[in-house]
Amino acid sequence: MILKSIQLNNIRSYTNEIIEFPLGITLFEGDIGSGKSTILMAIEFSLFGIGNNKGNSLLKTNEDEGFTKLEFSVEGKKYEICRKLKRKNKSISQNSGYIIENEKKTTLSATELKKRIIQILKFNESSESRAHSRIFRYAVYTPQEEMKMILSDSEKRLETIRKAFEMDAYKNAILNSDLIANILDKISVSLETTVQNLQKKEKEYFETQKAIANAHRDQNELSMEIKNLEKRKEFVEENLNQLKNKEKDLIKFYEEQKHIIEKIKKTEKEIKEKNDEIIKYEKKIALNKNNISKLKSIKKPTTMSIKQIDTKIEKYRRDEDLLTNIKIKIEKMNSRLDTLSKILGKNEKNTPKKLEQSIKNLEESIEIEKNQLKNMEKNKNELLKIETQLEVQTEEIEKRLKKISKLDFKCPTCEQIIEEKYVKKIQNENKNQLLKNKKMIEEIISKNKFNEDSILELQSKISKIEELLKKSVSQRPYLVEYLQIKENHNEEIILKKKLERKIQQENKSEFNDPIKYYLELNNKLQNYEKAKEDIKKITEESREFRIKILTLEKNLRNSNKKLEIDTRRQDELNKEILSFKNIQNDIKKYSKYVTEVNDKYLLINKKSASIETRKKFLDDELQKIKIEIENSEIAKKKYDRCNNFHEWLKGFFVPIVDIMEAKIMQYLQYDFNNIYQNWYSILVEDPSKESRIDDDFTPIVEQEGYEMEIHHLSGGEKTSIALAYRLTLNSMLRRETESLKSNLLILDEPTYGFSKSQLSKVKSILTELKSEQIILVSHEKELEGYAQNIFQVTKENGISKISRLS
Repeated sequence: MILKSIQLNNIRSYTNEIIEFPLGITLFEGDIGSGKSTILMAIEFSLFGIGNNKGNSLLKTNEDEGFTKLEFSVEGKKYEICRKLKRKNKSISQNSGYIIENEKKTTLSATELKKRIIQILKFNESSESRAHSRIFRYAVYTPQEEMKMILSDSEKRLETIRKAFEMDAYKNAILNSDLIANILDKISVSLETTVQNLQKKEKEYFETQKAIANAHRDQNELSMEIKNLEKRKEFVEENLNQLKNKEKDLIKFYEEQKHIIEKIKKTEKEIKEKNDEIIKYEKKIALNKNNISKLKSIKKPTTMSIKQIDTKIEKYRRDEDLLTNIKIKIEKMNSRLDTLSKILGKNEKNTPKKLEQSIKNLEESIEIEKNQLKNMEKNKNELLKIETQLEVQTEEIEKRLKKISKLDFKCPTCEQIIEEKYVKKIQNENKNQLLKNKKMIEEIISKNKFNEDSILELQSKISKIEELLKKSVSQRPYLVEYLQIKENHNEEIILKKKLERKIQQENKSEFNDPIKYYLELNNKLQNYEKAKEDIKKITEESREFRIKILTLEKNLRNSNKKLEIDTRRQDELNKEILSFKNIQNDIKKYSKYVTEVNDKYLLINKKSASIETRKKFLDDELQKIKIEIENSEIAKKKYDRCNNFHEWLKGFFVPIVDIMEAKIMQYLQYDFNNIYQNWYSILVEDPSKESRIDDDFTPIVEQEGYEMEIHHLSGGEKTSIALAYRLTLNSMLRRETESLKSNLLILDEPTYGFSKSQLSKVKSILTELKSEQIILVSHEKELEGYAQNIFQVTKENGISKISRLS
């Protein structure tokens, strides 16, 4: 197998990186934790899946999806495999991936992908998805933390060697032989009883044959008796059937008689109903004739049409409605004018122009008063400022007087004696100034009080003017509305008077109440028109009644004719029924004969059936015994064959397989030991220590003839022994496994714990391997000189990057 390239998308510290794998020796170097080992983990994941690892050990933190895509070749054939990881809730699972071979892409599950890879690589191991590939782990790539496990876990090591070299087939053969031998023992035990019963079953066979012959004789005698009974039964049943057919005819006559009686009753009822209907329609015709006479007495009240009368009524109503609407409008205007008059008050008699002038005057007055208020507040603030200055000055004078009283006639600066006269002079000057300041403060306070009162009075005045202004401004739209309504009100009054005069003149020219008159006239005319329409309808209805009477009379004649026919048929049926007077007694008599024959027939048949059942039972028993005899004979042959095969397995096959396995394992151990000692001698140059492989393929270290415990060795020595074992296993598998002919080898920190002298030997090992592709992962700079291809692995801000150095 040769690796071509791998793509890592959201795998551990890699975001999206494509790594090419050239042929020859390739070194991936970088600091610890930079992401070197992730490349090797990704290669193993691509080929065999997660194994017994957890998904969160591969998928990048805070990412929901990731994948690897590996290109490789086996025996010259190119392959590409892609595996995917997906985070769902708190768990990470493998999704379906794909493999491309022969330029054909196939989507497979995680388990199916591993199974296909194991087939391609021709590894003799399980394809279970939760297990690592042990052959790949021991022969091709072992993670650094598992390197030294090769030295300790002898059971897994020996099992892997057996699987790698297909030696488990011998062990399986012996296990299968034991299993088959146990099965043969169980079969022999189960067959022993069957073989012993063979003679007993043969005797039962002859006795059963004799019983079958007796049953045949009895059956023939009963058959003759059954034939005689069948003839007698046929004669009686034929007579009974004839009687039953006559009985059926009688039943039909009864049914027809019943039907005829019902028909006669129905026809008589129909005749009565039709007579009643004719009388009913004749009464209705007489009533309609009377109604027409009454309707013809209604006379036409006028030559005018209903339309003309409606036009007249509409004309009078329109004028009255218009007058009513005008009155309602005037009432609404009066109500609104009263409301606006209360709102406007004195301004009711003003014009809008006068009101605007009044508003303007109030605004100017407010502006003047506000300016005056501003000046007064300014004056107040100036007086307060002067008052504050005087208070500060007064406080300083008081402090000065206190200080002077404590001087004891000495200067506080130079401490010279000051005359008492001079001190008193200073005190008097300060006292006078103090009195003057206090008087001025009192005057300012008095003025400020007057100013405050004036300000409050002026603010109150401004508030009243503003209130008056607000009221005047709010009344402005009401005044406009008031004047407009007043103007419209006068127009509506004039219109009302005109309309009232018009209606009064119309009433004088025609009637006191023309609408009432024309409504009554309209009603009378409608009654007349309705009477005309009703006469027409009643006349038509009477005509229809006469037609119905004619139809009913015709139907009545038909019904009478039908009644006559049905009465004649009823008389005929009565005569027919009398002719079948004794049929029931005859049927009972022949039914009794049939029952007696049937009972006897059933009894003989029952005996015959019993004999037939016994015959069938004996036939089945005979067949069963025959089969048991045949089975016993087959079982005897099988019993003899099982015993012979068991003796061959235990006495010949198992011993031969044991010898073959021991010889082949001895050959493998000899070859394995030679290759291991060669690698050990290259890695460890200590003439006092030797190492060999024992019969269980365990590495043994000896110093001066004494065996040493491996866990007492140094870290470098342990790494050397593990590396020698790995190289040996790889060399042997390259020779035995077709897919590893190219000798692909992956080494993760193979020189961990090596001294500088041991590091120098790595070049010899790599040369000795003569492998087409070797991949090294190390942080040792010394290995750069041994590699043809060098890649630098760096990590920045948690993201790994790869750059090629050579």
